[in-house]
Amino acid sequence: MLATGRICKELLDLAPGVPIIRMEDGQRMREGAFPNGLPQKAALLVASTAFLSEIAGFLTHQLNLGLGFVLLLWFTFLCVSTGISRVRGKFFWLGLATMTITFVSIRAEVSLRPLLISVYLLGLTRVVGREGSMRRQLESLAVGAFSFGLFLIVERNSPLVWSLVQSLSLRFSSVVGRIGSQELLMGSSFSGIRVLFLLTAVTVPLSLAVKRNRAVVLCAVIVLFLVAGGVAIGLSHPVARAVQGITEVSALGVRAYDRVLLSVPFLTLLFGLVPLWAITREVRFREKDLPPSRTQLSFLVALLLLFASILSLTFMFPARQPGSARIAFYSQGYFNWMRPAPGEYGSRSAGMFGNLPVFAEALGFKTTIIDSISESTLQGSDVLFMANIDHELPAHSYGAIRAFVERGGSLLLLGDHTFCKEEKKNWLNAVLAPFGIRFNFDSADYLIGGWLHSYLFPPSPLTADLDDEQNEVGVVVGASLNISYPAVPIVVGKYGFSDEGDVEGGDAGYIGDLSYAPGEKLGDLVLAAAQNYGRGKVMVFGDTSGFVNPLMVDTYVFVGRVFDWLAGDERVPAHAPRLLISLVLLACFVLAISRSGLPSGRLLLLPAVAIVAVLLGQASASRMSDRPLRGRYVLVDDSHHGRFPLEFWKTEGLMGLHLNLMRTGCLSFNVHEFQQSLLVGSDLFVIVSPSRPYSDREVRVLDRYVRDGGTVFLCTGYEEKGASRQILRNFGFDVENIPLGGFFTEVPGSGVSVYFREAWPIHYSGEGYEVLAGYSEYPAAVVKEHGKGRIVVFGDSGFFRNINLETEDDPFILNIQFLNWLLDELEIAPGNM
Repeated sequence: MLATGRICKELLDLAPGVPIIRMEDGQRMREGAFPNGLPQKAALLVASTAFLSEIAGFLTHQLNLGLGFVLLLWFTFLCVSTGISRVRGKFFWLGLATMTITFVSIRAEVSLRPLLISVYLLGLTRVVGREGSMRRQLESLAVGAFSFGLFLIVERNSPLVWSLVQSLSLRFSSVVGRIGSQELLMGSSFSGIRVLFLLTAVTVPLSLAVKRNRAVVLCAVIVLFLVAGGVAIGLSHPVARAVQGITEVSALGVRAYDRVLLSVPFLTLLFGLVPLWAITREVRFREKDLPPSRTQLSFLVALLLLFASILSLTFMFPARQPGSARIAFYSQGYFNWMRPAPGEYGSRSAGMFGNLPVFAEALGFKTTIIDSISESTLQGSDVLFMANIDHELPAHSYGAIRAFVERGGSLLLLGDHTFCKEEKKNWLNAVLAPFGIRFNFDSADYLIGGWLHSYLFPPSPLTADLDDEQNEVGVVVGASLNISYPAVPIVVGKYGFSDEGDVEGGDAGYIGDLSYAPGEKLGDLVLAAAQNYGRGKVMVFGDTSGFVNPLMVDTYVFVGRVFDWLAGDERVPAHAPRLLISLVLLACFVLAISRSGLPSGRLLLLPAVAIVAVLLGQASASRMSDRPLRGRYVLVDDSHHGRFPLEFWKTEGLMGLHLNLMRTGCLSFNVHEFQQSLLVGSDLFVIVSPSRPYSDREVRVLDRYVRDGGTVFLCTGYEEKGASRQILRNFGFDVENIPLGGFFTEVPGSGVSVYFREAWPIHYSGEGYEVLAGYSEYPAAVVKEHGKGRIVVFGDSGFFRNINLETEDDPFILNIQFLNWLLDELEIAPGNM
């Protein structure tokens, strides 16, 4: 109790921030008040790890990385300012190399960053010297970062642990809310519970150096951490209401109220640094080294146990591409099978699922459309697709679905927000009755538009290599899912909320107010889930958006993986046995490492082995090779950061181009990664004012593509031509510095006219060129035959943008007719105009 009182007294003397280091602080360090600046270092390390691990509230990935780097460099400066080892032996250079390599590698996957920080700290021990209390500090901090890294790996790779953390977070926030007479339900991304885990992980190793009453001090500090977290949660809504009264909008267009809620983990971090500061004032490391290892064998056994523990949790059998399979599309539900068709324009002309069977066939699957579900209609099918079921099925249909999955078939069910279309019953959940997945009566809405920088992808071949810089899985506003084991999440929305539906709002689709209110679940919503059942499997999406015609221009890679996975024999891993095996091995590791005495010189091997195990496990779960597409499709290049917005229907966007290309009967896709294998099968490759230059290899690939019969459209004005210069030069073009502005002109011999909004003259020389359109003697669109194919250059960066072709509400018929004529002339879409 005396120790607890002493800590509380220290807390009263501290300011709630990290103090600036002054000259007199250095004197106090030398006098022993703050031995080697441990309070400052611990605070900086915890803050750096929190940002690099992206647990300090919503920030973009880049901002998290930048702040984490700055704080880690500040931490390093404090360490080296006390002196760098004067011994320049092999250990010094090994430490410096370790720091450099690790610092560069920290851009790796988020869950690996605490382990990399641990390696960085252990490398730093070699740089600042191998003796004394400084080394002991760094080693203790490294053990804390290593422990937190293990926690993140286990949580990320085990849906059971992830669910347990979510349950703890919801209960903790609920208790805090009841104390403050408000209803709160916060997932771990909002509550800051991971920050509390980080603070505890760092504190435990440091507490071993407290001279007296270690257990009491440690317990007191952990209680204070919980209090800090509770205060941060309790203050969140009152502060949010106060801030909202001052300003309506903050960064990224987020309500000021929501911005405060997104910052709760950061408040937890700030408040938690106070008890961390207090305990580090009590830490006194001895100058002598740690006791040597008692047995090398114990340490080797510990390494093997650690490696096996992590690998048993992360390893998945490599995904294999299935052969030919049949997908049955159930045609009934609240949706349509329309495809974009000539003569119909605007966003409503895009249709919903019409392209989906065509895309499945392009992947090599056989498809069939069924109007009813029975044993006979499902005969010979491998996958059953259902969406937005708005009616009760016959009793035998539910039995047929269950038997189909039990025998080895796969069910893909898409739903939507608050889906009660008849008698206020959710017929989607009637289909899911035998399984551990349910649609909630809500709208899974986001605080950050399009779930950008807000997705969590548990390790899976379905989502390997995907990120959330763009919405590559296509979830918008749908329903959240309630899952129970053995169902597991596939896609999680970290920074969103569960907006409760309105049972009386049938005219508005039972949707609520689409605005967060206290009491609604905040954060970590399951947006897609899967489970094994019998010999088959089930996959459920709480939103249909990623599978509809317009969004599939971006989500086709993910949709293709979904079909591949459902048609193949890969199973959802048995996570409960894997977790049990991993935890048993991890407990044995702890026993073995305690027996070995934590040999100082070999500590670096612990995080290194853990990182190797994670990387091997991830390699085993690498995504299945994407199927080559067949049939007719066109590509719009976004791999070189074209100057057009990601929002499809903005005036500068390209959705009008995609729809007009689809109206020819082709599928149309954006290309986010330049792939020769995808390019060679396409009918057309469209490049719109790129901002990143094409490499020599990429230009050679484009040259071969055209020579073999492909067609390239390139749009660029003079001001934007820098990134296109290599392509222009290769095909004998250039864009001149003569602004032509906007003008109408007739296309000779075609009977059509065209409008250029901001044109520049195209220069060309040699043979095989034909001017399509221009202003006076200045050509603005030129086609060149090159081998068996052609390239068309438009001297207008905005020629294919919505405002010049087709907006959400209004078509520009003149330019649509020109595009149709051009595609017909180039035999890209003969007979379809």
